Amino acid sequence: PDNPIIFVNPGFERMTGYAAEEVIGNNCRFLQRGDRDQPELDELRAAINTGREHRAILRNYRKDGEPFWNEVRVSPVYDEEGNLANFVGVQDDVTGRKRAEEALEDSEGRLRLAVEATGLGTWDFFPATGELRWDERCKAVFGLPPDAEVDYETFLAGLHPDDRERAERVVARALDPTGGGRFDVEYRTVGLEDGVVRWVSEQAEVEFGPG
Repeated sequence: PDNPIIFVNPGFERMTGYAAEEVIGNNCRFLQRGDRDQPELDELRAAINTGREHRAILRNYRKDGEPFWNEVRVSPVYDEEGNLANFVGVQDDVTGRKRAEEALEDSEGRLRLAVEATGLGTWDFFPATGELRWDERCKAVFGLPPDAEVDYETFLAGLHPDDRERAERVVARALDPTGGGRFDVEYRTVGLEDGVVRWVSEQAEVEFGPG
């Protein structure tokens, strides 16, 4: 009844600050203390009630009250008759990873607000696959609607004929590891659907992978 803990290893003790004798026989909900308003808790509870494997990331608390993010994976164990006997849970302290993700989300949110305030367009290009991602402002610069599909050929097609060779040369030099990995260029576009000529000032930085 109430799914009591029947065993913990020294890793659990180090992670939580609780000794084995303090937790054996108790339900593991004490790790959340009063912080029960976590949707993943409901999903974990449903998996346990139906005897399913499950993975969840929960906000737990050590014995001294310090919060930490706990990635827990539970798997059912069956006896020889096929009856559910118990669950095995494997836990990992992922606090560092969660904080890094939250910091990234915060920085991306700040960048998004800054871009919206200044009216700048942003893009990502992956030379290995040819994938090109434009936001709505970049598409507008090339005279395209927000839902338009784009690729590198779209970029080339939208360049003014007199500026195309120079723009391609600048991009190729930036993609060469010996070329510095940055560019700052001005060129004209010719709207692919509206035919409007626009001047563009563009800056970019290349991120090179291993090797």
